[in-house]
Amino acid sequence: MESLANDLVDCPPGKELSDKYFLGFWDKERLVAILDLIDGYPTEDTAYIGLFMVDSRLAGQGLGSKIIAELLSQLATHFKKVRLGYVESNPQASHFWSKVGFCPTGEVKELAGKTIVIAEYALDEY
Repeated sequence: MESLANDLVDCPPGKELSDKYFLGFWDKERLVAILDLIDGYPTEDTAYIGLFMVDSRLAGQGLGSKIIAELLSQLATHFKKVRLGYVESNPQASHFWSKVGFCPTGEVKELAGKTIVIAEYALDEY
C-alpha cells in the first residue's frame, strides 16, 4: 500500500503533479482497475502509462484490453504515441502489452534490481 501511495505523488524528472493523472475505473460502486498516466513524458507528444492494474478477480475477461483500447482512442486526439515500461521477467505483462499493440523499443532500464522493457504504441489520429 505504501508503494501505491508513493505512485500517487512520484513524478519523473521535469514533470509535476499537474502533469499526472491517477484514474479509477468503476463497475457501479466497485473499483475494477487503476491507471497512472503522465501527460507529455518523455516528450510533449507522448503520454506515459506508469501503472495499470486490473482487479485480479477479473483477470482474463478482456476488461484490461477494453480499458486500454478506449484510453488509446481518447489519447489519439492529443498525442502521437503512448509509452510504458514493464518488468522483463513478468510474462503476463509482456503478453498483455503485446496483445494490445505495444511494441518494445529495444530500450531497457534497470530499476530496483529489475530490468524494465520500454514499449510504445503509435497513435494514428494525432
